[in-house]
Amino acid sequence: MLNFLTEEFIFLPINDLNNQNPYRYLLDLNLRSIMKKKVGVYYDYQNIYDASYDLEEYKIQIDFIEDYCSKLGKIEIKKMYLMKGKYKDENEIVETHQNEYSYEIIFGPYKKDIDTLMVSDFMDDSSKKIIDICVVISGDTDFVAPIEKVLNRKKNVHVLCNSGTYRKYKGIAESCSVFQILPEKCRKCEGEGEISEICNKCNGAGEYNTECRYCEGSGWNIGAYCKNCEGTGWLAKICNICNGVGVSSTSNCDECATTGNIEGELCSTCFGLGEKVVKCTRCEGTGIFSREKCKICKGKGSIEISKREICSTCEGTGIYSTNDCLTCNGTGKYKKYCWKCEGTGYITNDPIE
Repeated sequence: MLNFLTEEFIFLPINDLNNQNPYRYLLDLNLRSIMKKKVGVYYDYQNIYDASYDLEEYKIQIDFIEDYCSKLGKIEIKKMYLMKGKYKDENEIVETHQNEYSYEIIFGPYKKDIDTLMVSDFMDDSSKKIIDICVVISGDTDFVAPIEKVLNRKKNVHVLCNSGTYRKYKGIAESCSVFQILPEKCRKCEGEGEISEICNKCNGAGEYNTECRYCEGSGWNIGAYCKNCEGTGWLAKICNICNGVGVSSTSNCDECATTGNIEGELCSTCFGLGEKVVKCTRCEGTGIFSREKCKICKGKGSIEISKREICSTCEGTGIYSTNDCLTCNGTGKYKKYCWKCEGTGYITNDPIE
């Protein structure tokens, strides 16, 4: 009864057979294998490659094609149609697609000849019942009528192409069983998934300069910085009664009974603090007992010099310090998430059935 079962179905993990008849399980597995759809792949190389953005995008597309076709069933036929002498690296193209992707290469002298050969092949293969699913990899609208004829033979036809060769409203998407646009590199972020922009903080320099305050960025000493008053021109004495706070004491606010509010409103006497402050009478609440002009610089904040000299602090540059920009980490650019491709770097499309 089970003579047709192959070895791959006989040696199965025990846990796969739990709670079911092992013979029924093996039979079901074998029937699913027998009933696996037969797939024919017909690839118009020029139509896809010439519309690809670059080799990186083409590699993504050809790998997507491989994965897509393998999920449809067992690939019985796999042909790629190439115009003879069109590409300088023809030998490399042929070698790569034969060795890495197992394509049979079909040459034609002209593009129309290639289309004719391709149509002839998938029409002939579908009529001989060699395949159940026909995969046409091209956006060429010349295939619309032949595809419809294959559909009339009760075959499924999948069309894969990129957006550069797809002509909307020309019938190619409507004529097949499933239509699929191939993934393409996002043009907005160039496939990076992120968009680089010049940093506004440093204007793309990656660093920013702090102006020398001793020469006001001029690079020249027009007056030496007065260290006695720290450049303010004034000397202040802190009030020793309130220690510079301006408040000598506090007391409970009688108006609000220390609650800070009266009938739900902020107390106007203590301003919601619940305590009243007593202003220091000595400094009149300023915290400064006395203030007078600096005797060293005469209230100017700098000491005039007799001749013009280069600023010794910045050595004439007018720059006190140079620091890496924290916004862009010193790169001059910052990256933000690409919304168009959702950070993947590639635009993908759902199939149309």
